[in-house]
Amino acid sequence: MPKLTINNLGLGGLSPNSDVLEGSFTEAVGVDPYRKPGYIMPGFAETIITQTVTTDLILDAVLNPVGSDVYGISNNKLYRLPNWGASITNTTAFPYSITAGGASAASEVFAYNASGTSYLYWIGQNDIGRYDYAGNYDEDWGSTAPTGAASLQTAPHPKIEFNSIYWIGNGRYLCKLEAKAAGTQTTMNAVALDLGFGWEITTLFTTQNYIGVCAWVKQNAVITKTQCAVFMWDGVSETYNYKIPINDNKIISSINNSGEIFLITEGNANQASQCSLKKLIDNGSESISKLRVNLSGTDTSFTITHNNAIDVFDERLLFGLKSITQNYLFSYGSPIKTFSDVLSIPYFGANASATCDIGLVKNLNEGAFCVSHQKDGVYKWSRYSTGNSVATWKGVYQSFGQKIRINYIKFYFRPLVASDSITVGLDIDYGTSVTLADNSGNATITYTNDGAITSKKFKVGRDCHTFRPTIAWGAGGTPFNRICIDYTFIEDN
Repeated sequence: MPKLTINNLGLGGLSPNSDVLEGSFTEAVGVDPYRKPGYIMPGFAETIITQTVTTDLILDAVLNPVGSDVYGISNNKLYRLPNWGASITNTTAFPYSITAGGASAASEVFAYNASGTSYLYWIGQNDIGRYDYAGNYDEDWGSTAPTGAASLQTAPHPKIEFNSIYWIGNGRYLCKLEAKAAGTQTTMNAVALDLGFGWEITTLFTTQNYIGVCAWVKQNAVITKTQCAVFMWDGVSETYNYKIPINDNKIISSINNSGEIFLITEGNANQASQCSLKKLIDNGSESISKLRVNLSGTDTSFTITHNNAIDVFDERLLFGLKSITQNYLFSYGSPIKTFSDVLSIPYFGANASATCDIGLVKNLNEGAFCVSHQKDGVYKWSRYSTGNSVATWKGVYQSFGQKIRINYIKFYFRPLVASDSITVGLDIDYGTSVTLADNSGNATITYTNDGAITSKKFKVGRDCHTFRPTIAWGAGGTPFNRICIDYTFIEDN
């Protein structure tokens, strides 16, 4: 009887459909192909930090440069967040409700040493505020205190550090905030770079020699097509050095990962709000993937709604996307450069809901990252660094051009350990799910029943034209690396 062996179960990454080359995921959520290279297993589990005061979505966060805690910002509050283990609770100074400078549109926070002293800065809708870590707040600092003080345009205000200077998006302009030596005043130029009438800056990144200024010709209504570009500027020339047109409507997020620039864009697709992952090249952008995949038999589109919901973790891009009802953490890249860069969903958070969003994905510590998200108006601050998420994997549909009888299927994995529990199955003929059971009638692979085994065989005895194996981790993180299917060709009328 012939046998089919499926190796490299996850090295192809996510696929937009179920009829793809062997080695690719078709539907995989919470599965990390690179946590243990050569195997598939769940990504880290979500640890929700106990919280009593978080009442809105945190959109940015920064480590305290003189302590171990984290400062976060929402649209109208500053939060003091625990770095490891502790709860988010009320303190004398936090949460601090911002009342000036366009409190309802605050979105960025950063630490900066000015005049020899460290301060915490935040950016509101039309002003920059400052906190001295000692309980003193100056909400209209940007429009009153620095040399060249000015109000900001009503616009998104992405920020980036380049050459020890902070640069802030200010509508069509790029604002320059430069801290001077001790004893001198910080200077501010709210219009350091002018992109021209109609342009609005949406996100920033840096390279070795340039600031990457991503902008679009702003549209206020539902749009079908507008201009979008990356303006590269050295920070000193009178105008930008060169411009790279991007074939899309808007760049939502951008990031530099080891010299490669990645963009998440929206608009130029069959749905105006659908997002795509792209890589910047010399004369434009190279499409990596539309952020649209098949989950549970449904083609699902994903969007990113906040500029800071992207970071680099484990040498891969990590970004928070949402569907209509669900939050997901996507990854792109590989920590091992001899392996292919793939798109995957290695981490999984809140369950399905009527409203959902991810405000921030941030690598704040070695070996861990934090996420702010909301589900049905409940706002959470989470950390991923250990444990195993609940995960599902459904392999590629296999077809031999003739009807077959599947005799048995055998799964191979690393030795089970205490608490491991996995349900395996088989989908046949594009939709029928077959529950497998061993000789004792058990439908799961568990350490409790099986001990530290490294493989397990399930009898099937089902006829079909096409099939795919499935794995669902309910507990533990058993790594799988091979599946063997024994089958027989039968008469096909």
